[in-house]
Amino acid sequence: MSDIQLDVCDGIAVATFNRPERLNAFRRKTYVELLDIVTRLDREPAWNALVVTGAGRAFCAGQDLDEATERRKDSAELADLIGRLQDITRALESTAKPTVSAINGPAIGFGLECTLALDLRFASASAYFMLPELAIGLFHTNGTYHYLWQLVGRGLAADMILTGRRVEEEALRAGLVTRLVSTEDLLPHAVEAAAQLAALDATAFRFARRGLRTMSHRTVEEDLQFETQACLSLLTREI
Repeated sequence: MSDIQLDVCDGIAVATFNRPERLNAFRRKTYVELLDIVTRLDREPAWNALVVTGAGRAFCAGQDLDEATERRKDSAELADLIGRLQDITRALESTAKPTVSAINGPAIGFGLECTLALDLRFASASAYFMLPELAIGLFHTNGTYHYLWQLVGRGLAADMILTGRRVEEEALRAGLVTRLVSTEDLLPHAVEAAAQLAALDATAFRFARRGLRTMSHRTVEEDLQFETQACLSLLTREI
């Protein structure tokens, strides 16, 4: 039985983390399934965008601690495992198609990390966010130190990473969450937003995403040059 339910309707692929009895905690099998879905996104012509959400009362409670407590003596094996896990973030970062999350409940550890590379994050009032890795002797893996401070600022990022405390309404104010949506409207809202993004000019969308994801690393002059090149590319192409 699959850990992730995949449904495709009108060009929008909806991936639902489907281990509600474990609060959708990820085991090795789940990571493999999510990586397969994300890497398929650009290859599937019928998929115009991806939405991820969770079944039941949680979005994702992070790594299944039954597996996390297993100790590996072989560092090469461990590095390979982490690399394959991080391939999920690499694939989300590099995809040409829109990605949106409908965070219907707690997003903890990897459950939060896997949303950071998405284009938009919608959440219900029951959602909250935690990064408890340090408190349980683990570490962050999927771009936390790259994305989080860009979204919420260094202060809140440090607070979340070092203390692991639960963040709720601060998430919207800080920019971690794009919008708060009622529970019943959350998934339809995310699907509609994904469809709207997918309907944009694909080249313009890719330029906009590139600009958004690298803007904090450039000077004003570099941003102006980037905008000039993007405009020239769009306006001088053959339609």
